[in-house]
Amino acid sequence: MADSRKILKGLFYTLGSGYVARFASVALTFLIRRELGTDPFDATVWAMVVFVLLANLSQFGLIHSLLHFQDDVDRFVRTDNPFVRTHFTISILIASAVFAISVAFAFLIDYENRSMGWTGTAILTLSGLYLLRSLSITPEALLRKDFEHRNLSLIHGLGTITALTGALWLAYDGYGAWSLIVGGWSTFSAFSAIYVVIFAVAVWSLRPVRIWPLQIDREWAGKIVAFGVWVWLSSQLQNFVWFYDKLVMPYFVSATDLSLYENTWWLMQIPSALITHIIMNYTVTVYAKVKNDREKLGVVYTRAATLIVRVSAPAALILVLNADPIVALMGPAWAGSAPIFIWLAPYAFLRPLIEDGFGLLWAVGRTRETAVVLTIQAGIALVSVPAGAYLIGVRGVAYAVGLIALTGGVGVCLCLRRQIDLELRRIFLAPAAALIGAGLVIVYLYPSVELARSATDLVAKTGLTTLVYMSILWIAEKRYLRTIWTEIREIMAADDADADPPQTPS
Repeated sequence: MADSRKILKGLFYTLGSGYVARFASVALTFLIRRELGTDPFDATVWAMVVFVLLANLSQFGLIHSLLHFQDDVDRFVRTDNPFVRTHFTISILIASAVFAISVAFAFLIDYENRSMGWTGTAILTLSGLYLLRSLSITPEALLRKDFEHRNLSLIHGLGTITALTGALWLAYDGYGAWSLIVGGWSTFSAFSAIYVVIFAVAVWSLRPVRIWPLQIDREWAGKIVAFGVWVWLSSQLQNFVWFYDKLVMPYFVSATDLSLYENTWWLMQIPSALITHIIMNYTVTVYAKVKNDREKLGVVYTRAATLIVRVSAPAALILVLNADPIVALMGPAWAGSAPIFIWLAPYAFLRPLIEDGFGLLWAVGRTRETAVVLTIQAGIALVSVPAGAYLIGVRGVAYAVGLIALTGGVGVCLCLRRQIDLELRRIFLAPAAALIGAGLVIVYLYPSVELARSATDLVAKTGLTTLVYMSILWIAEKRYLRTIWTEIREIMAADDADADPPQTPS
């Protein structure tokens, strides 16, 4: 089993390479949007949303199941592991079935006069790529089980940067909407052709798995399916909750309104992307390892949530206060995105914690509870999103998403209380004080920091916000932060003889 030193080093590698990839993703997506304008996005955003909902049908929690049963898996001889071969076979069957459904759906919605429209073409292409990506689920899960987060983070970073660079090059070269399929944009780059090829080849090279002949072990298949059914239901509901707004918006607003909303929705995910999306695969693995020890699980979650809140909350504040200079960097075509920032603020503040909370519940096998929370959220979404869109357009949709996020936050908190002792004071008190203090100071000082260039203005205001927030946070928590730093130094200073056990190759 990986020890504390390896776990901590894995976290550092995950954070380091993750931040490089995130910042590169944001910068390259800004350039892609500036080069293309809104027209290619008007044509592609809805197709991508439909594809994501279809692809999500394959999410049976196969990575979570391998992590959940890892103690049993390790008992087998890795060169002929019935669990691993069953796991891979199930992943092929599920991915193939979902691909067939996606093909049928593409023809159903966009095949007319013996030709396929752009929406159908995009769905078909993305679905084929996702089938290839799905074949690497088993080796990826094995890498996560062994805490190979350094390699996985490097692969993700390389794939993201290469894909978005390719998209930008194709955009400059006049390929329009096709550049968004080949290289993607923002978080959707993970579905692009370039990323999928890089990820699949790299993962299989690092962790080759014996897959032939294909095998279905009845006992393990039953356990995987029993575990995965509730994860699948939760995953469908979760994706429905976060994508339903963009699915129904074309029936109430224009395609350009949808593109502007999707642009702001992406930007307001940056608080999650800055920390939760980077460390979640790491934290879920740790949660699974300590799932039978309530005290340790509570300590790990408190540390993770403490980090998430202290990074994501100021990021959300910076986005809301700097909407105009941020949008100005993308060019005049995206100016309509600016007012949507404030409407999506509750979503930006709450989503990071909701996602990590679901990660803990899945890791400890409480999949039914997440399904209940998500069912309530989905029910609210079904009514509030179309009602909001019909009554007040994009603003109404954003308000509905905020209500959905608030419901999810309360539900996750109630579920977590049954698994761990929640230290809400430790998690929220200091950053809340820092946010309020920073907000008051910034509202007073911002008018005196108006600079001519939007980029310079954004950098200056972001720096001011960060400085004020960090100063207040340090005053409130310097003793706690020093304790954490001392613990980290003690772990990293451990003797190499006590560090990493030898790893047996698969």
